[in-house]
Amino acid sequence: MKSYLIKLSTLGFVGLCILVSGCATGKQIKGPTAATFVIEGPKELPGWVKNPASRSTKEAKAFGGQSIGLWASERSAIDSAMTEAKRAAVHFLWGEMIDTQVKAASAKGGVDTGVLYTQEAEKMKEVRKAQGIVRGERGDYVSQRVEEVDVDGSRKAGWRVWVIYMVPKSAMSEYAKEFMKDISANEKDENARKQIDSAISFIDKTFEEWDTSK
Repeated sequence: MKSYLIKLSTLGFVGLCILVSGCATGKQIKGPTAATFVIEGPKELPGWVKNPASRSTKEAKAFGGQSIGLWASERSAIDSAMTEAKRAAVHFLWGEMIDTQVKAASAKGGVDTGVLYTQEAEKMKEVRKAQGIVRGERGDYVSQRVEEVDVDGSRKAGWRVWVIYMVPKSAMSEYAKEFMKDISANEKDENARKQIDSAISFIDKTFEEWDTSK
């Protein structure tokens, strides 16, 4: 009798663990998927899913994001996809944007562009990446409710979403100027500081001439 009760309590504990772990995350993640079936939503995904940049315009740059895992609600899947799109935007802002537009504005102002890559400047970029702050708005999105069949035959269903996140040039220009102002504030050489302040005046014009659709 005692042995039976021990077995029973053990099974109950294992079942509770499975129930809690499955409900706590709000999504299901398992091993390799053998097949995926679309239950709701379009069978064919729009072209921008593979090429988010195609949705960029002359006034705003487009970034794409895909939800991670399957979600119980479409709303949760959208939020997940938005997080990934914003992460892509932040990575661009403090990487390629510095290497192209800010560097170009600095050169026009007669600044040694090496100031953009000093140890202090790199720290500033990392801080901004960590903050993950980027101003924009959600563009198009596409959602599917799917069922995935794993190689072991187990099944799981949920929502997955792809989104477009649009960041206007005006916002990127402001981020660039804030970055340059911080570099200026940390520059000890007065002449270098004046050059950096001069370069800031070229940022708006440089960004206005930048065609983000290309």
